[in-house]
Amino acid sequence: MNTAAEAVLKLFRNSELEASILRVAMKEDVVSDALKPFHTAQIEQAMKDRFRATFEPRLSIVAEELAIPRAMVKAVINIELEIRPIVDRLAELVRKQDVRSPRYEGLVRTLGTHLDKFEVEDLDPYEDETWETYMHEVREKVIDAFSTRLAVSGGDIARLFGAAALGSDFMGSVSRSGRSFEPFLAGTRHIVVGTCVGLGRTSLGLTSTPFDLVIVDEAARCTSSELLVPLQAARWAVLVGDHAQLEPHHEVEIVKRVANSAGIDKAGSKAERLRAGIHDRVWKICRY
Repeated sequence: MNTAAEAVLKLFRNSELEASILRVAMKEDVVSDALKPFHTAQIEQAMKDRFRATFEPRLSIVAEELAIPRAMVKAVINIELEIRPIVDRLAELVRKQDVRSPRYEGLVRTLGTHLDKFEVEDLDPYEDETWETYMHEVREKVIDAFSTRLAVSGGDIARLFGAAALGSDFMGSVSRSGRSFEPFLAGTRHIVVGTCVGLGRTSLGLTSTPFDLVIVDEAARCTSSELLVPLQAARWAVLVGDHAQLEPHHEVEIVKRVANSAGIDKAGSKAERLRAGIHDRVWKICRY
């Protein structure tokens, strides 16, 4: 599968066209090096990295419209991109009742280091392990301190925080368990590559998405049920493989009865039985 997809990728590169490929796999270690840039996790991370790299210039535009100094932009970014994730992890550890672990203590120390940069009173980490409302209090205290220090409106700084929170939520939303990012990618790429079973994951929604062409490599090694997963979404299908590679997957007695009834050789391969019409659907078969 990786080999076939790499051949397609080479065709894209030779034609100087942008490769519109998605490699679907639960584990990245089964994806070849050439295809890793097209794996869901890599695409997701690349998108987040690009957005993060342009986050400060984007937020600076908002700050300029609000007449807020650039120093406030850096402070807001530090709170949203550095402090907020730490507090979220601390709250998660509290929910898991894991407040005695070295990880929890390390996060509290790291949080304290970040907070020291703001030189704002009463901004120390909590000791009573209640983190759910902590970020709101951090923002409010920073707004009060910086509005006086920079002589700007506290309401305008709050608006800047709101814009930053939207960007932070965007970068984090694709990593959540209930995300729709992978189905979005699968529905917008020209070519989707994966195993028969892997492509049938309900969360992807591919079995209900019609594809113009489905190609199954090493089709002779698939069971009939595995083949049905990608083929149910195919307008046209091509099965590639050695038609004499494997014995039939059905019980010998069943094969014999069906073969006698259909008037074909009972030892026929899966490809031959498909072509003979034993199965409910009619598929086009291509052999090398």
